[in-house]
Amino acid sequence: MKTPAIFQKYRRDVDEKIKFIIHDHNSELYKMMEYHLGWLDVNGNSVRDNSGKAMRPALCLFSCEALNGDINGAQWAAAALELTHNFSLILDDVQDDDRERRHRPTVWAIWGKPQAINAGTAMHILSSYALAQMKTCGVSFQKQLQAYQKLDEITLNLIEGQYLDISYEDKFDITVKDYIKMIELKTAALISGSMEIGAAFASEDETVTSNFKDMGKYLGLAFQIKDDILGIWGNQNETGKSSGSDIRRHKKSFPIVYALENAPERLKNELVTIYANKRMSEDNVNRILEILDEVNARESAQKFVETFCDNAKNNFGNLQLGQSAKSDMNDVIEFMAGRNY
Repeated sequence: MKTPAIFQKYRRDVDEKIKFIIHDHNSELYKMMEYHLGWLDVNGNSVRDNSGKAMRPALCLFSCEALNGDINGAQWAAAALELTHNFSLILDDVQDDDRERRHRPTVWAIWGKPQAINAGTAMHILSSYALAQMKTCGVSFQKQLQAYQKLDEITLNLIEGQYLDISYEDKFDITVKDYIKMIELKTAALISGSMEIGAAFASEDETVTSNFKDMGKYLGLAFQIKDDILGIWGNQNETGKSSGSDIRRHKKSFPIVYALENAPERLKNELVTIYANKRMSEDNVNRILEILDEVNARESAQKFVETFCDNAKNNFGNLQLGQSAKSDMNDVIEFMAGRNY
């Protein structure tokens, strides 16, 4: 499925803002950030852009522009949101022992966990540096304050979500409701906040900004559950991960949680026994795939994705926007529901 046009529309401007912030500092620490962002190789040489989707800053700026707002100041907020997202990824990789991201070794796998923590923490501080640049674009003090407060709230939500995610690692009584609560904090909060912040640059109407906030929440929930589907059943040529990769890593993603809650007792006990064993053989992976198939976990997960996308559509329908904005958002919603990477 084709990537929505808005994911690239604002990319260069946001990257320029982030580079302006990073290049203002002279230390190898910042080279680690540029490596993580996909701009440098491990030796510090420029490479073809290998960064992620930049979805969050794109949705921030889309929300502002859809309401006919001036995106100049919002671009700095978008840069801050992307820095916040990437700070969380660096630390997630450390906490989850993940050695690869975007088909490359993670920061900690190259420089070690202590230095990766330094790079991630510094990147978080740089997000405040980015927000400070809003004043150069004539953004009112009140809107600057709102952006600072919202970014702090988002970051706290991310950390709370990560806390829950880690706390679930040794539990087998997690429900779908528990899981949704966790990803609403860990994943959806940043996407929701990105759209709310962007809308707030253009509108003082709380009903309008609330609709963008809720739209972002539903898109974030759909995005994460779709990620969970791809982490088990995705095509390696498109995702870069082998089939069943999340199972090999003992991840309790949505399909696993769904099975734990809905499988007959016999299958649930078998699933718990396999997941509780630190060693995951290929036979174990195949058996779990069979169990997930028996309880229709994949189909059920996709239904959740589609329901959340429908909810986002409903919020979007509450807004009086131009045809171009409607077309762009429909592309985003369709991408969230049907993407294969």
